Amino acid sequence: MNEIRYKIFFFHCPKAGGTSIQAALTRATPQASASPPIENDMVGHTAHSNWEGFRGYDIYCGHYGKDIFDAVSDGHLAITNFRHPVSRIASLYNYFRYDAVLPEQSAEDGFHAVRFAKDNDFRSFVTCCDPRVAVYTRNQHVRQLSRSPWENTPGSLRRARDLVTTMPWYYVCEYPDLSQIWLRDALGLGPIGYENKTTKGDEAIDPAELETDLVEKICLYNVDDLALYCFAVGRLLSRQSLRRQSPIGLDSSQIEP
Repeated sequence: MNEIRYKIFFFHCPKAGGTSIQAALTRATPQASASPPIENDMVGHTAHSNWEGFRGYDIYCGHYGKDIFDAVSDGHLAITNFRHPVSRIASLYNYFRYDAVLPEQSAEDGFHAVRFAKDNDFRSFVTCCDPRVAVYTRNQHVRQLSRSPWENTPGSLRRARDLVTTMPWYYVCEYPDLSQIWLRDALGLGPIGYENKTTKGDEAIDPAELETDLVEKICLYNVDDLALYCFAVGRLLSRQSLRRQSPIGLDSSQIEP
């Protein structure tokens, strides 16, 4: 059984491979104590006021913000996951519309965005100003890493970038091989599988086929998230440039650290 070498707080950004990362962390350190769920939406965020009561666990994985990290962290390493905002929000819509199952009693605000996606097209989902939907579609990652993903008040790109620079590792969906090599080098963990993949039916949104003006709207609504994503990708690629040149597809065990 592997020893617990690190305590980890995983800022799980929705629909960016986070379920797969959480599964990999659990498999790698099955003896680590994992926090029970703290919050998963705006309703859960409002309900909790004593996050310090969740202190004392080895691993935290969830759609949690910097506010919870500050309340429970005790030497925990912060990690997160990135995906281009256009692809991430398209995947989120597909998940809400085609995969998410609404409970029989779903009148509360926590499921409003899911119901909205099931009843409306993608353009309406992206441009919706209702805070119960916009909280998912407008700079959610920056708000998550600087404050909370469940508050519609603006986040701080500078604070989010500062947190990212302290992270020993993070995952970038568009660079899975580099991300996994880095995971092995930084934390001695891996591999990351593929869990909770969103259904891709004939009617699912394909980011590559979106109208140009809609792509521009998503980028405009997520200018901070896009800047943070580019910053994170730049750090990942800079790290790779410092390594010896090796074919990306090689098994990580064949690449010198």
